[in-house]
Amino acid sequence: MFPSSPDRPTYGEPLGGARPCPGPWRPGPARPGAARPVFGTPVAPIYYSAGAVAYMPHLPPGMSVPKVAAVPSRVVRHGPTSAFSAATAAAAGARPGPAREETQTPETQPSETSEDTRQSETSSQRRVESPNTENTGPSSPSQLEEPAELRPVPQMFSLCTRPAPAGSMAVGPDPEPAEEVPGAAPDTKAARLRDQSALAILFEAFVAEKDDSHLQRGIEADVTMVELMAGKGPEDKGEAEWPVWTDTWNDDATRGGAVAFIPKSAGANSPCIFFVHGGGFEWGGPREDGYDSLCSRLASGSGQIVVCCDHPLSGDRRPYKAPEILAALMKGLRWVSRFDPVALERRTAPASLLLAGDSAGANQALSLLLQILSDDSLERELNIRGLALISPWLDLSCGSHTYVSNAFAAEAHTGDVAFRAHADENRAGFKGMGLTYTGSVEFLKDGLYSPYWLARGANSGLLQRLTEGTSKPPPMWICTGAAETLCGETLDFCQQLQGKVPMDLWLHEGMFHDWVMYTTDHPFPSKDAAMQNLMDFLEDVRQGSWTPKGIQYHIDRWK
Repeated sequence: MFPSSPDRPTYGEPLGGARPCPGPWRPGPARPGAARPVFGTPVAPIYYSAGAVAYMPHLPPGMSVPKVAAVPSRVVRHGPTSAFSAATAAAAGARPGPAREETQTPETQPSETSEDTRQSETSSQRRVESPNTENTGPSSPSQLEEPAELRPVPQMFSLCTRPAPAGSMAVGPDPEPAEEVPGAAPDTKAARLRDQSALAILFEAFVAEKDDSHLQRGIEADVTMVELMAGKGPEDKGEAEWPVWTDTWNDDATRGGAVAFIPKSAGANSPCIFFVHGGGFEWGGPREDGYDSLCSRLASGSGQIVVCCDHPLSGDRRPYKAPEILAALMKGLRWVSRFDPVALERRTAPASLLLAGDSAGANQALSLLLQILSDDSLERELNIRGLALISPWLDLSCGSHTYVSNAFAAEAHTGDVAFRAHADENRAGFKGMGLTYTGSVEFLKDGLYSPYWLARGANSGLLQRLTEGTSKPPPMWICTGAAETLCGETLDFCQQLQGKVPMDLWLHEGMFHDWVMYTTDHPFPSKDAAMQNLMDFLEDVRQGSWTPKGIQYHIDRWK
């Protein structure tokens, strides 16, 4: 973790003192229209039915796939790492929506594993409970209940545990280096377990389709969630209001509004972060897929109010496209600029706003900034102090070579484990989601909806507003994993605009898409460093002391 200045709290600490221990995961209320429990009451997890989709591993006709890419058909839940599965299914002719029954193709039948081997693996992998958190999940994917219909994952190493030494940052099991097998070739999985234990555990979980168990859950203890509903508070009809929309993927349920994450240190007229959640433009919400946890961490670590909108989503059989979705987000942003989410009344002083988002939401946050900068009246009304993007998806045409060079390699545990299909499947899935979102092939390279193309000369007028504008361009902070499928477009975007737009890009060695949203019992220094850098950026922007550092590279230190 990068050091903080003496007068600035370390990420995760409240501004007034030591960080409290977060409580267990307490899922938020059900979707709009359903009975809502009181916040904080333990209830069963609730997911939209559209989240379960059938993963279709088949390629378009005439396309061949190496044998290593073959995976069994399976039902997966939605989330930051599995949106591509539904898009790939759509590209193959399947329709997204409610879950389909589990199917398994003959070539992917489960392999046999002896009872002795299972017992050996179980006994060598015991969990050490964390002293600081509850329900943080198993230390290894093999300790989760393995559905009978899923293919067993071969155990490539033996995981030994011992208590963390006193004063250590580590919680939970601390794996020892894998035992060497005489005559065996060096194993990169074992090397990763030795050097980057958290990443190794996450790789195993993702490959076993158990990544959801490591999605960070729970709300920071010093943060309160406040629901902002359309028509239930102050608004300027047609200009500054929260959306209300019908989700055809969820039995025509009514959705909309927003959630404000308010830290104890915040009050009326506190700075606000308008966060746009990701999910391939088709999934997610303020209370879903770990976004409640991420937004609460941003609020707690920065001391600023974070507002996340439940905006309309695109997708097959949904009528919402990019222009309408961005218009709904803009109305929500204008609501935050005119009304205080704490006092729930009209502001008496100009709001201090910062835009942020992850993945597809990062794309939309940048689109909002471009729209604001292209309209003088909006730029004067919305005082945007900066922009923070986590693992952004900037090129909807999906042309980057890192779709291939960062393709996941199961044998070596390298590449983007979040998107484990063949490179051509991933590209087709992403492009399908982009086309559904924009509604036109022409918009896949339009600088407003596909901002990467600004760096390639598209929408020159829009680029001029970004680099010059009517005032000083707002500072931009971006982080992406060096192993991400989307890394190439982000890096090239920043390289082309470096010196024209004030920005920081943090490139994190070995990290997969949206890695900051996941957790294990093991130390995860790359995640901690990314969050600390983001908190430093937010604090420096608030104090007016931020200076651009350009493109930087983070690599975990080794012994």
